[in-house]
Amino acid sequence: MEAEITQLAKMMRARRAAGVAPYTLLLGSSLSLTPAVRRAVCDSEDWEAFWETVICTSPEERRALMHEPLSQLDLQAGCDALAQLVGAGYFSVVLTLNLDDALDNALKTLPASEYRILVHGLVTSLEIVAALDRPTPRIKVVKLRGDVNTYKLPLTPEATFVFPPIWRKPSRGICATIPSSWAICPSTTTCSGVSGREMVHCGSSQRRGTVSWGGPNVSAR
Repeated sequence: MEAEITQLAKMMRARRAAGVAPYTLLLGSSLSLTPAVRRAVCDSEDWEAFWETVICTSPEERRALMHEPLSQLDLQAGCDALAQLVGAGYFSVVLTLNLDDALDNALKTLPASEYRILVHGLVTSLEIVAALDRPTPRIKVVKLRGDVNTYKLPLTPEATFVFPPIWRKPSRGICATIPSSWAICPSTTTCSGVSGREMVHCGSSQRRGTVSWGGPNVSAR
């Protein structure tokens, strides 16, 4: 794994130096929706039990339930480092399956004009597609599963996330960020995109979680 990470870092530097489009980053939800967090919320590691609990709660109740277990994960240091990479141009599109706001807070170190955070469920699919098509701001973060602070979470009891069909239209720029297939390495992988864009996946998904983009579902673990 260390060798893979070293090679990935080398490739990221080479791509930036050569003016090649940066990788798209997919952050799996095991970074924040860990078994410990799910146990703290619903006394069970089971995804369906977690979903049944949070889907009926208000933003205030979710924040109260998740505040302590999320704070124990110490996510901020890692997200601060990621924000530095994003600010330096190593990533421009980040798709995240996490609900926490650690990355949101980290990005506040950058000028507000340089990035936009798009919360699926709060922002419509049309708005997300349009934002990803635009050249500015340079940095876009899409929170695929919503945000702990929003009223409604676009979660499913099967622990799956399916990209809405409009996101996959060939005329849309989002196609450059959604791979048609990938080869999974233990927890970091590069994926060939349908438009030649490539993706780096970090952080495995929770129990048998999947991401679907119109082809066969593949494990995000």
